[in-house]
Amino acid sequence: MIEIIRVDEPALAHLILGYLETHGIPGEVVGDQAFWSDGSMVPRDMRPTVRVADEHAEDARRLLQEFEDRRTSGESWFCPKCGDVVPPAFAECPVCRVVRPPRKAG
Repeated sequence: MIEIIRVDEPALAHLILGYLETHGIPGEVVGDQAFWSDGSMVPRDMRPTVRVADEHAEDARRLLQEFEDRRTSGESWFCPKCGDVVPPAFAECPVCRVVRPPRKAG
């Protein structure tokens, strides 16, 4: 397994892993319990990390760049099937797997 990204928040690590998994890249999050009992963060080298198999690393890095580009632009969308609020980086609902409907021209 190879580290793809290290982040400050466990939720973001799991969000990224979910995005990779929706594109067929399995992986794991390690260090997602990396907070001291007072709620403060541990040193950077102990923070949540997303890892994938070596053979998926190149595709995962490309998808991670797409994820970051989409995450920082656009708007969240509502799943038409289950009503979940889906982050803009996701092309399908992580709850029920419905593909994001086309954006309306406006």
